[in-house]
Amino acid sequence: MDSLQKHDRGAYLLAGATSGLISCILLQPFDLVKTRLQQGRQQNTKLLKRGQPMNSTIICNVKEIIAKESLFGLWRGAIPTIMRNVPGTALYYSTLSDIRRLFSLRHRINSSSPIPQRSTTSSSLPVLSNIENLIAGMVARGSIGFVMMPITIVKIRYESNLYKYKSIWGALSSIIKTDGIKGLFYGYGATAIKDAPTSGLNVLFYERFKLALQGIYFF
Repeated sequence: MDSLQKHDRGAYLLAGATSGLISCILLQPFDLVKTRLQQGRQQNTKLLKRGQPMNSTIICNVKEIIAKESLFGLWRGAIPTIMRNVPGTALYYSTLSDIRRLFSLRHRINSSSPIPQRSTTSSSLPVLSNIENLIAGMVARGSIGFVMMPITIVKIRYESNLYKYKSIWGALSSIIKTDGIKGLFYGYGATAIKDAPTSGLNVLFYERFKLALQGIYFF
């Protein structure tokens, strides 16, 4: 049993890291454009006050990035994104699996609340209640989000066209020099409020719909 759990944990880490890497490479241009659009709001407000046209559309931002930084400029910030998403995704799935196993163990110890067994699937994950799936997703996302928050801050600052950082190390050094270590965790509360419930609901609905499609039960 122990060897199986170790194998499962390694599989979750590998699968999470691989999916995180692929998504980083494919979606980084969209993430960069989103950051530029969000951080351009203040500039656009000033332009409106002056009666000048705004440059806030996705197409305009893409053209501007390519013109100033070449096509590869769309992947600016890819390295910190990979540094965040690859270990972050791997740790998220591994942590989620461990939390679910703890809930499963509690059910096995407490015989008065047995959990359904997956007789029609080869998945090693236990079947949990809605609230347990919700809690597992929220705790996993919230804890891993805190661990990866410094890399997230550096990533956003480096992608931005407001700070003009020339390197990742330069961005990190500037943040620590200006705001101290606490600057690497700015915005974590707001991020957790958004991401933790979202992750919890994702796990909840994913598990319920999967079981429904397998004909076991729904809500």
